[in-house]
Amino acid sequence: TSAGAFLDVRTPPSITDNPDPMTICSGGNASFNVTVPVIPSDPLPTYQWQLNTVAIDPLVNPSAATPTLNIAGAVTGGIYNCVITNFCGFITSTSAELIIEENINITGQPAASQTRCQGTNVSFTAVITGPTDMTLQWYKDDGTPTGVPLVNGGRISGATLSTLSINNIAASDAGTYFCKATSSCGNFFTNNAVLIVQERILITQQPNSVTVCPGGTLNLNVIASGTVTTYTWKRGAVVVGTGPAYSVFPFAPGDAGSYTCELTNICETVISIAAIVTAGVPTSATISADVIDCEGGNAAFTVTATGSALTYQWYKGATMLTDGARIGGSNTGVLTISGLIAADGGTYQCNVSG
Repeated sequence: TSAGAFLDVRTPPSITDNPDPMTICSGGNASFNVTVPVIPSDPLPTYQWQLNTVAIDPLVNPSAATPTLNIAGAVTGGIYNCVITNFCGFITSTSAELIIEENINITGQPAASQTRCQGTNVSFTAVITGPTDMTLQWYKDDGTPTGVPLVNGGRISGATLSTLSINNIAASDAGTYFCKATSSCGNFFTNNAVLIVQERILITQQPNSVTVCPGGTLNLNVIASGTVTTYTWKRGAVVVGTGPAYSVFPFAPGDAGSYTCELTNICETVISIAAIVTAGVPTSATISADVIDCEGGNAAFTVTATGSALTYQWYKGATMLTDGARIGGSNTGVLTISGLIAADGGTYQCNVSG
């Protein structure tokens, strides 16, 4: 009888759990796992992970020879599978794809500042790339940490796109805008973009025509709402001053003329109505001769005056006269007194102003 010979029956390799596909952000970590039943009487199988059907060198990545493949800082995707080998042969796992999502990258910032005219349109554009689940949202900074998310509708469009548009802008649209990109690979914000709105100019008080005496002071002013960057005063076509108010002292006849003010911003120039400035004539006055008359009679004094925009006020001594039953013309060039009485006697004079 020969010596005994042992029969060792071994089991071919099998897989109970194949690797699952993965999606990660660029530069992230990934792992794939394969589960193989362990037969107590059999030697352990060997593992060889492959990338795109090419074996991964265990010297480069030691986990390539284990049930779990670990990948650190992955930036390139691919198809992974594992070949399990034992005495009876080998088996290959199903393939699992590693998908690398692009991290959010802002390559174009919105313009830092834009100045637009009231009633025109404005847009803000950001160039942003990122993972497939990335969403965009434009905000207007209201002083809070988060800002106010903008909503499409009315004058606003593109609130969730790379270009935000606002039509027919109003003064209330002025402020700071920014875009937030949200994704599974992180959240990022663009730089702030400032919108300056130049409001339309509306003159609410026009300069007034005036007569100025030589040696006096000419004062002209204009009041306006809206955004005014410059005021330019002109006499005829000649620039004579700037600012909302213009004055001349001492005034000379050569300063007379037609004055306008041009109010300007980047959107428009608005011209005031013309203020006609005339040079007054120096005021002079002479009174008629003394009057002698009888009680019950009538008397009249006449003042002859030259000047511009003259006003008259008659006095007896220091007493200002007013029109009444017997007195007339107290504010004209001719003062009349009827039905004279003794108390009417005295010195009469006229204060002439112009």
